[in-house]
Amino acid sequence: MSSARDRQRPHIAVPLVPVSGPVNFALAWRFGGLVSRPGPPAQSDEVAAITQDLKMAARRALFYVSEITGWTDAAAEASTAPILVLDRPGFIRANTQIIESLAPHVMPEKAPWPARQAAGFQIGTILAALSARILGQFDPFARPSGRLLLVAPNVLRFERLLDVPSADFRLWVTLHEQTHAVQFAAAPWLPGWLSAQLGEIAQAAQDDDESRLPELLRLAREIPKSLKENAPTSPLTEVLPERAREALARLTATMSLLEGHADVVMDGVGPRVVRSVEEIRSKFDARRVASGRLERAVRRLAGLEAKTAQYIEGAQFIRGVLAEVGHEGLAAAFAAPENLPHPTELDDPHAWVTRVHRPT
Repeated sequence: MSSARDRQRPHIAVPLVPVSGPVNFALAWRFGGLVSRPGPPAQSDEVAAITQDLKMAARRALFYVSEITGWTDAAAEASTAPILVLDRPGFIRANTQIIESLAPHVMPEKAPWPARQAAGFQIGTILAALSARILGQFDPFARPSGRLLLVAPNVLRFERLLDVPSADFRLWVTLHEQTHAVQFAAAPWLPGWLSAQLGEIAQAAQDDDESRLPELLRLAREIPKSLKENAPTSPLTEVLPERAREALARLTATMSLLEGHADVVMDGVGPRVVRSVEEIRSKFDARRVASGRLERAVRRLAGLEAKTAQYIEGAQFIRGVLAEVGHEGLAAAFAAPENLPHPTELDDPHAWVTRVHRPT
């Protein structure tokens, strides 16, 4: 968030010094903070109020997530995770930390100095774009119990843009993110599984890199065209080796499970808790559909369009499972990696129920 007075930012010196590892992460978060857009104007008392409101809403949200899902033990465990209310540079720094924690699993140990610098600029640029759009996220990789990240300027911007009650919108947002906190508390093995899939994708691509480099370069040049034409996927996915595509499919199916479940829960509280929940959902979805061409291109390049598809497909899967076995039966998906939905089961929740609950 920003006031008219602090729109003039101080100069931030971006370090261009050799660093160990594959990426200059200090450069990434500093550069990202430098190029990120300021948040909506807000007075200091308004900043303090939204910070307090979001923390209180997040604590309330856990109660309702527990009530809807019946996962009381997982909700109690999730309550130990810290709640951080951030501005946009804070979001960038937190996500740089997440990427840095995953780097040993998905990046080469060493890289030439220019490559480390270039990667730092690239990561900073992507996170700067995301920092203006993400309302919140749960970081499952922070030890010991993860951490909840809420981006105050974006929450403020959207509740103004949608013209919805602030208290309702803040609780609605935190319901989604606290559902993620409960999911990971129910499945403490899940962060390791996710990082393993990312590592599998990275390793398979790296092993296959030399033979496919000319084709990768050709397809990379087609990305701007695919964004302009609203192609459903990035052309780069076409040349991923089979092992990487399989890991990506598993990862996508699991993210659809997580996002769809969070969306169903956040809407499941009903008007007795969030009085304007139907208005918020209607306006929020309409805003998502009506975004301009440039914004859609940025969203797709940053992976947000894929995330939107995960909300929709995952929510349909969750509703199908709940209709058959309820939240108690759904909890089996978080009991072990082999119980996660297969990519082919997202369109057929009955197939998942049959495989997990009614094996022959």
